[in-house]
Amino acid sequence: MAICTMLFSAIFFYIANFFFAKSAVFYPEGMWFWGAVVGYLIAYAVSVWRYEMKVYEVFDAAGIALLLWYAEIIFAYSIIPLYISGLAFFSAVFIFYLSFVWLQKNYKRLSIFRNSRAGAPGLAIIGALFFVRVLAAYFVPSLVSLVGPIDIVPSSVVAFLLFFSVYNLSEI
Repeated sequence: MAICTMLFSAIFFYIANFFFAKSAVFYPEGMWFWGAVVGYLIAYAVSVWRYEMKVYEVFDAAGIALLLWYAEIIFAYSIIPLYISGLAFFSAVFIFYLSFVWLQKNYKRLSIFRNSRAGAPGLAIIGALFFVRVLAAYFVPSLVSLVGPIDIVPSSVVAFLLFFSVYNLSEI
């Protein structure tokens, strides 16, 4: 799987560099992440609509699957050559996954999630991931999944929308 992912990414990097100009705030190599997110959201919307599933409960599972896929890609690009910032980001993503596993079992015990419905833990963890992407775009804009310092804008918008959805899921 990692070989196919790296092959796809290499082809994508070539195409992105051909069509988009690199600048001080925009790195086209990182567009693969946003392309994957858009494709994921389209597939998610079609599957929820077609099979009439509950939106937040499906996002809870599918979002974490996306998180594991993201961790695999970050790990693959951080090993060869050894990229310490990428390994640190991989560690953060893996900690988010472990946090999700713990939160999925215990979220009703926490006061912030006590009145929440299913789906809130996944939304909170994915929102935290996008918040960490905002910090990474500020401090390490050359990370393989970022489109440069400009990545602060879309990542912060997505983080805000996910946290707002967690707030809306609470029955306060």
